Amino acid sequence: MPGKKPGGEKTVKKRSTVKKAVSGKTKTRVSMIKPAKESRINLENYLDEVKKRAYELFLERGAAHGDNLSDWLKAESEIKRKYGLR
Repeated sequence: MPGKKPGGEKTVKKRSTVKKAVSGKTKTRVSMIKPAKESRINLENYLDEVKKRAYELFLERGAAHGDNLSDWLKAESEIKRKYGLR
């Protein structure tokens, strides 16, 4: 669940489930992830940037059709790196 710190910074709780091999018991671990301030981008702007970059990659390939998924994934990777996202 997202929360707010006193300084207005958002934090995100990340849950991960870990199983112990010996006992078979499951534990849920919660850790806080604090994104860098530069990474604050809303979903609409993020998708717009990815769309524009994917189109640029398409043009760089000579506007050849058939590889749109690769263009999108590469664009998405570049934009995530730009904002320090995983």
